[in-house]
Formats: sequence, C-alpha cells, structure tokens
Amino acid sequence: MKTPNLIVRIPEPCHEDWNKMQPDAKGKFCNSCSKAVFDFSTKTDQEIKQILIEYKDQKVCGHFKKSQVNRPLNIKVNFNNLPKNISFSKALR
Repeated sequence: MKTPNLIVRIPEPCHEDWNKMQPDAKGKFCNSCSKAVFDFSTKTDQEIKQILIEYKDQKVCGHFKKSQVNRPLNIKVNFNNLPKNISFSKALR
C-alpha cells in the first residue's frame, strides 16, 4: 500500500527580511502582514508535521532551511498508537 508523502512547498516565498522581524513565541512576528512566522529551521520533520496539523485550518507562515522544503518529510509512525478500527492510509491523512 502506498502512503501519501507530506511535502512542504513554498510556491511564493515571502520577501520580508527574516533578520529584521521581531522575536515571537513561535519564531518571529512580521509587521508587514501582522502574523507570527514559525521558525521551522530548527525543527525536526516530526515537529514540522505536528505544527502543520495543529494549524491545518489556518494559513501558516514559516521560515525554513532550503534542505527542509520540496522533499518528503521523514515522519516516524508508532503503529501501536494507531486506532484499531481505521485503515493505515486514513490514519496518516
């Protein structure tokens, strides 16, 4: 069974200067768009996945290393924690 890959893509990168943004609990705050910008550059693939799932119904701005985008995230799944009454592919959506 083929499982879907989670790939971070940034089709239109932000042009604001990360280094000029003010520190924020999530990373930095962008005064141009008045939003928090997550600092994903120090996060593991698993941490990135958790944040994206937590904020799935919102637009998320993030600062990434080039090596973190345009590739499948390496996510570990603990099969013991999967619900018993759901298929593997549905559990990973």
